[in-house]
This record gives sequence, C-alpha cells and structure tokens, in this order.
Amino acid sequence: MNGAICERCGVQPAVVYVTHVVNGQKTERRLCEPCAKQEGAWPGMALNWPLQLGQIFGGMVPGPAKTEPSLAQLQCARCGWTTAHLQQTGQLGCDACYETFGPLLEPTLRRIHGAVEHGGKIPHRVGGVLRTERQLGQLREALKQAIEREEFERAAELRDRIRELEHARFGEGAGSHE
Repeated sequence: MNGAICERCGVQPAVVYVTHVVNGQKTERRLCEPCAKQEGAWPGMALNWPLQLGQIFGGMVPGPAKTEPSLAQLQCARCGWTTAHLQQTGQLGCDACYETFGPLLEPTLRRIHGAVEHGGKIPHRVGGVLRTERQLGQLREALKQAIEREEFERAAELRDRIRELEHARFGEGAGSHE
C-alpha cells in the first residue's frame, strides 16, 4: 500500500487502512496485519467476505433487548415489514417505513452521520449563496431558542451575526426589513 509503515508498531508494512468517520470527522490509520488483528480491524477475523448489505446495516439497528418494548414490535402499515425484518436485513420496505421505524433509526443515523437530516451537497457555482441561506436559517433558529430560554446576551450575539451575514449578502440595506 504505497510503502506505508504501520502506524502502531512502526516496523512492518501497512496492509490495512482503517477509516473512521464520526460526526463528519474522518480519521485514518495504516496498520500491519498483526496490529490490525490485535485491534479487531483485520477483515478475515470475524466477518465472512463478501458482505451483504443486510449484514452491514442490520447490525446497526438496536436489537429487541436494547429497544423499548413498544419499538420491538413495530410493523409498517403500508408494506408490513417488522422491526425484526429491519434488524435482520438492515433494509426498509417502503417510504412509510421511515416514519414507522424512525425512533429506531434516529440513534443510528446520529451515530453514523452526526445528524438525522440530510443537507445534501451544494454545487460550487451556487454554493456560497446556499451555504449562507442555510447558515442564516440555523442562526435564526438558534436566536429563537436563545430568546425562549431568556439567554439575551447569546441572542444579541446571534442577532449581530445574522445582520452581518445579511449585510454581506444584500448590501447596505440588509436587515432593515426586520
């Protein structure tokens, strides 16, 4: 693998690249076979290759022992898929399953992606405008929550940041429409 040396022992050639993505932060490690086995990252140890998607995603959904009793017996009204089927295959049967199994899926999505809403990718040619709009929306929501919690200093900071972004986006007259 391009002559890389194991980052754990510093002696043997790295043959396994381990990548972890947690809350959008990506870390990579290059390990030799013995070190990868010691860390449980060696592909041949506990897994049968090739893996099926159900083997990968099915294990991410909490099993009956880890879920509330009311969640262990869910069934989609549209397609009939059950919690057991979701846990076994890691797949949903239809779009209504997202609503039905949402309480089971949410912790897994948060763990994998750091959020439960997908913001999508933004094309470079319009990215600045869309990123600013998204940031303004987030700041306005944070401002609303700060006011509700009576955190007025934080609210003032958020208000000022919103005005700065609006001024940069619209020019001199920004913010006067509020």
